[in-house]
Amino acid sequence: MVEERPVYQEVSEKELLARLAQSPASFHTLKSTVDMEVMSREMKSPRRLGGLLALEPPNKIRLKAKGAFIPDPFDLASDGETFIVHIKIEDRDEWYKESVGELESFKEFVLRPDRLAEAFLIAPLVPQGPGFDTTLEIYSDAYIVPVIYRAHGRTAVLKRVTVERVNLTVSEQVFFYEDGRVALVVCYRDYVDVEGAVLPKETSLFWPEEEFSLSLNLSRPKVNVELPEGIFTPKLPEGVEVIEISEN
Repeated sequence: MVEERPVYQEVSEKELLARLAQSPASFHTLKSTVDMEVMSREMKSPRRLGGLLALEPPNKIRLKAKGAFIPDPFDLASDGETFIVHIKIEDRDEWYKESVGELESFKEFVLRPDRLAEAFLIAPLVPQGPGFDTTLEIYSDAYIVPVIYRAHGRTAVLKRVTVERVNLTVSEQVFFYEDGRVALVVCYRDYVDVEGAVLPKETSLFWPEEEFSLSLNLSRPKVNVELPEGIFTPKLPEGVEVIEISEN
C-alpha cells in the first residue's frame, strides 16, 4: 500500500493576510458541551471536567465547567467589552476581570478581551489599525504570520499565527509580552464540519507564567442556535473581591 503524501497549498501573502483579517467563524452562534482538562501549579494531577461552551462572533464567549465535588470550578465570560474569570480549584477561589481600553502596554494587549476572541477563533486573527504590521515566514508545511506593533517608539512581536499548508487551517497562535516572554499558547486540532461551519474539535490553551493549562474537546456542537439571554454577562456574587488583571 502506497502512503499518500500530503498536498501542500500555495497562497500569496496578500491572500493569506486577507483570510486572517476576517473572522474564521462562519456561524452566528455556537453552543456545545465540552470535555475539559484543567491543570495548574497548585494541582498534583490534571482534573477532568464537563462543561458548556457558547460563542457569538465577533467577541462573546462563555466557558463554564461543572465538577463532581465543586459546582463551578472554572467560569470564563466575555461580552466583548469585559471578561471575567472565576477559578475555584484546590485552595484557589479567585475572580479576575479585565476590560477593553486604550493600548498602553503590551501586557494589556495580551490580556484584553480582544485576544480571547482571537484565541477562540471568532475574531479576525490579524489586528487592524495604526501601528500594526505583519510579515510572512514560509515553510514546507506551514505559513507563520508574526504580528508586529510599531508605535509610540516601540517595536515588538505581539503574536505568531501558524497556518497549516495542507488545509490552510490555523494550528497554533502564540501571544507574547513586550519583553518576548510567551504569554499564551493556543493549539488547534481535528477540524470538523458542523453544518457548514469548520471549527477545531480540540483546543488547548496554556499560560506559561501562570502555569495554567486548559484543554477543550467539543462534544455535540450546534451552530446558529438561540442562546439564553445574559449568558455572556454573569452576575458576580455580592461582596466578592475582583482582581483587575492589568493591575496585578
